[in-house]
Amino acid sequence: MPVYLADLGFSALAIGAIVTSTLIGTALLTLWVGWVANRHSRRLLLLVSALLMAATGGGFALITSFWPLLIIAFVGTMNPTSGDASIFVPLEQTVLTQTIAAR
Repeated sequence: MPVYLADLGFSALAIGAIVTSTLIGTALLTLWVGWVANRHSRRLLLLVSALLMAATGGGFALITSFWPLLIIAFVGTMNPTSGDASIFVPLEQTVLTQTIAAR
């Protein structure tokens, strides 16, 4: 993502702000989903998460202005790191706990 933003002509400070916004937004969204996942349908939450991820990618593909991208980065689910740190992790963990019988 930073290379893409550099190709769009953003400064290092703007790229850092967008990447930081992405990480903070994803962390907050992941925490929130972890708290509410057991109260709602996991299937619905996974579907909404997938749609949010697709909308985030579409926003980054279509929009090239700094402020809209900063907002999309914060609200969306794009992960600029190589690891898997997203809202899908707590959702998958709650689904796994539902697949085994209680002792």
